[in-house]
Amino acid sequence: MEAIVNEAAHDPDLNVREPALNILAEARSANSMMLLRQQLNDADPAVRVLALQQLQRVASSNDVPLAIHLLDDPDPRVTVQAALLLRKTTGLDFGIHSSHALPKFTRSDEAPLLPFNLDAIRRGAQEWREWWTLHRAEFPQPSPPPRIFPGKLLAKESALEDSDGRLIHLSEFRGKAVLLCFWKIGSAASFDDVATLTQLQEQESRRLTVIAIAFDPAVGPQDDCGGEAHGGGHEHQHNHAHAADSHGNGVATKPALKELVTRMSINHPVLLDASGSLVFRFNVQEVPTYALIDAQGNLRRRFAGSRELSTWTAMVEEISRR
Repeated sequence: MEAIVNEAAHDPDLNVREPALNILAEARSANSMMLLRQQLNDADPAVRVLALQQLQRVASSNDVPLAIHLLDDPDPRVTVQAALLLRKTTGLDFGIHSSHALPKFTRSDEAPLLPFNLDAIRRGAQEWREWWTLHRAEFPQPSPPPRIFPGKLLAKESALEDSDGRLIHLSEFRGKAVLLCFWKIGSAASFDDVATLTQLQEQESRRLTVIAIAFDPAVGPQDDCGGEAHGGGHEHQHNHAHAADSHGNGVATKPALKELVTRMSINHPVLLDASGSLVFRFNVQEVPTYALIDAQGNLRRRFAGSRELSTWTAMVEEISRR
C-alpha cells in the first residue's frame, strides 16, 4: 500500500490527495511525515490547510518552525490552521480559533460562508511571532521540506458546442494551458469566481485559456452537499444570485447561455455540456469545480471551490515550468 498512498499524495485530483494525507498521518513513519510536510509548500491553500489539519494529530516540536512560517500565509485559513497546530504542540493560546476562518473552499447556494475575522487572526499571529522571537532557540530548525508538485494524467480529447452551436475541441487550445470551470446553471455558487476568472484570462492570455462548462442541474453526479470536507470558500462573498435567478428553472440552453455571457461580460469561451460527458468524467458534484490542464494536454489539478487570483497565477506558473 505504501507505493499507492505515496502516489496518491501527488495526485492531480484533490479528492484523491485528501484520503492519502489522512493515511500518511495514520502511518506516522518518517517517510510519511516527510510527504505530509511537503504538502505545506503546495500552491493550493486548500492542500496546505489539509496538511496542517493532519499534522495537528501527530505534530511534534519539529513542526513548530514550519507552523510559525505559515502564520504569514496569504490565506487566512492556512494561518488559522497553523495557529491551531502551534497551540497543540506548545500548549499556548493567543486567541486564534477555528471559527475565525473555517477551512472551507466551497459553499452551497443556501448557506454562504461565514466571513473571516481578520482582526483576531492578525492579533493572534502577531502574538505568536513575538513569542517565537523569545523562544526560537528552544526548537530545532529543520531544513524546509522540498516543494511537492502534483502528478500528470493525460486528459482525453473532448468536444462541446458553444452558445452559437459551434463545436469546440479541447485540442484546439494545445500549446496553452486550459482551465475548465464547471457551472451548474441555476446555482449562484457557480458564478462566485466570474470576476476573478475574467481577470485571470486577461492577465494570463499568453499561456492560458479559461473555458467555462455549463450544465443542467439534472445532468451529472447528484450531490449538492455544498462543501468538501477540507472545504473552503472565498474570502470575498460575491452576490451572484442574479445569475441563478435568470435561469431559475435550471435548464441550460444556448440562448440562455449567450445572454449570461453578455450580461456578465465573460471574456472566455463558455460551452454547453448537454449530455454531461465532461461533468461525469471530472466527477463534478460541487460547483464551481475546476480542472487545470497543461499545454501538453495533461491534467495537473482538479478540485472544487473558489481560489484567489494569486493562487491561480501560482498554479499557471507551476505548470508552465514543469
